[in-house]
This record gives sequence, C-alpha cells and structure tokens, in this order.
Amino acid sequence: MIVNTILHPTSSFETAFFEPKKGKALIVVSLASLFLAIAVFLLTGSLVYSGFAFAINLINWFVFSSVLFFFEFVHAKKKNKKNEKGFLKSASVCGVLWEINLAAYLLLVLGVWCIPFIGVSLFNIVVGLFFVLLIALVVIWVIASFKMLKVVFGAEKGKLVLNWIILMVLNALIVSFINRLLASLIF
Repeated sequence: MIVNTILHPTSSFETAFFEPKKGKALIVVSLASLFLAIAVFLLTGSLVYSGFAFAINLINWFVFSSVLFFFEFVHAKKKNKKNEKGFLKSASVCGVLWEINLAAYLLLVLGVWCIPFIGVSLFNIVVGLFFVLLIALVVIWVIASFKMLKVVFGAEKGKLVLNWIILMVLNALIVSFINRLLASLIF
C-alpha cells in the first residue's frame, strides 16, 4: 500500500524482499507508467510521447531492478549467502519504491487535469500546492531508497551512501543511454 510505503518504508521493503511478489510489482509499475503516460498526453496531446513515457518508465524500473540485483549479488557473494529468488527480490523491492512514483504520477495527472479548470486567482495557489507535494514525494523517495538499500544490502552509513550514489549514477547513465537510443529510433 502506498501509504504504508510512505509512512513505514523499512517494513514495506523487508516484506517485499523476504516475500517477493512479482505480480504486485508489475501492477504497481504498470499503473505508474499509465498515469505518467496520461499526464504526458494531457500536456502534449500526443500518443507517441505518451507511449514513449510509458515505455521509459517500465524500462527505468527494469534497469533499476537489474542494477540493484547486481549490487545485491555482489554483496551476497561477499557475505557467502545464497541469493535465492535473485532478480524477483530486486524487482519486488523496486516495485515498492515505485509506489511512491505512482503517487507522484497520480498527483501529476490531477494537477495537469485541474489547471485548465481553475481561475487565474487560484492558479498560483494550486500550482504551488502541487509543487510542494511533488517536492515532498521526491524527498520521501530519496529517504525510502536509502532504506531500501539498507534492507537489501544491510549496509550502514558511509557504505550505504556510497552504494546509493553509485546505484543512482549507474541507473541514470543506463536509462539515459536507452532513452536516447529509443528517441533516435522513434523521433
């Protein structure tokens, strides 16, 4: 549940990591992709851009899960423990993290949909409110991603920060490369 992930991220990640459910993660990521695609369609009026946003969100989740799996595999190997259910655990944990993305994309759809219907006097208040809520969700996502790595790796402090930075940079580079490649093929 999104509220549980926001309020109690550690327990949500532990449940997803130790009792992985591929179906739940796929549903969450698909819904997040759908809401992102709807927001892009409402902004651009283009099905091509909407489809591109949908695909990129799915790809980002898959790449993030893959990079997390690789890191978890390396950490598990160092600890000489079995890596049971490997990628499924990583995909499930990333699916929990994507619940925050789902909330942000739903908020984005609501904001984009509401803007044409509000008057000029309320515009600044409504846009400011949505902006503050989106920033709060970004902060929650960053904190939750740290807690996710703490559950997956069992890392603490400096090692946790270093792994988080490497994971985020590596994920961003891979997704950016795929994004550019797909954009050059489509557009």
